[in-house]
Amino acid sequence: MKSFSKNVLVTFVDQHRLAAAQQLFVSAHLHGGWSGDYLLLTTNDTPDSVLSWFYQQGVVVKKLPIPVYYAGATGFPLTIYVMLHLFTPLVKPWDQVVFLDSDCIVRASLDGLTTVTTFSAVTDAMRITLGDQFRWQFVQESIASLYQLSPISYLEYKNTYSRLKQAYALHQPSFNLGVLAFPTSLITTDTSAGIKKIYETYGKIGAFAVQSELNLFFAGRWNALPAAYNAFAHYWMIRYGITQHHIDGVVLHFAGPSKPWETDNLFYAEWKNNFDVADTVDLRTSRNATRFWTDAELESYQLFIDTQHFEYTIWFVVDRSLGNLGKAVRWCSPRLYNLMKRLIVG
Repeated sequence: MKSFSKNVLVTFVDQHRLAAAQQLFVSAHLHGGWSGDYLLLTTNDTPDSVLSWFYQQGVVVKKLPIPVYYAGATGFPLTIYVMLHLFTPLVKPWDQVVFLDSDCIVRASLDGLTTVTTFSAVTDAMRITLGDQFRWQFVQESIASLYQLSPISYLEYKNTYSRLKQAYALHQPSFNLGVLAFPTSLITTDTSAGIKKIYETYGKIGAFAVQSELNLFFAGRWNALPAAYNAFAHYWMIRYGITQHHIDGVVLHFAGPSKPWETDNLFYAEWKNNFDVADTVDLRTSRNATRFWTDAELESYQLFIDTQHFEYTIWFVVDRSLGNLGKAVRWCSPRLYNLMKRLIVG
């Protein structure tokens, strides 16, 4: 019978993204110094023949059924809902769970995630609110850009969203699903049923599939982790103009269309270096992390990201206030544009 560690690192992939899970676990071992167990969640149609590396490395593999029957308005693949098994007795053999999305690269120690006392995650990109997880605009954009499925009717959306507004304070912040940490003691006999009820009531208008529903379930009951634990690498570069050199974090997360295993991604070499040594490492051995972020470093990087977000918001407000004229002024005379910005924003 397997002897379980206190902590477990979890990811989810279907059989087509097993290489992503390999890289993730290797980077957690080499750079994160992970000393707990590894758990791979996958769909029950994944053949054992493609899981040999995980079995050889001592990874706990769970092939699981998809617990839902539709993926809401946006048409995310149903397979993503396999991660809902995290909120069942499945994780009870461990004390602490750390979940990382498979499109992540671990750069430093994950120890800070193993001591949380409540459900913990990083505030979602662009600081969108709980209500934004169900906004018609995001629902439509997701449909148009990701899966090209037929949208629900606006009337159905409007009626469901009206009930949502009455039941929840939608102005509160929301979290991103890429990095989660929680003690298994918060999993009760009612947890899975509570999430299922939310899914059945509001899942049809969720813009980000399971992320939207979990945000409702944990609304007002989650702790915000420092941004460095879920560094939105590609997103920050595009939105904030941060250079690759200044992208850093305990975990880099490539939410969105640009993935680190794609050869044109600026972090492909880092991802590939980790993946290429998968057959030479032994996840069952212990090693030190390559870096430990101090509380001061976490706070400093948080301030850096907060500043970038504030500046982006200022530019956005001015551009929206001045329209195309503002963009032209900024291009022709940055000094005049900054003066206009101060007059408008104060």
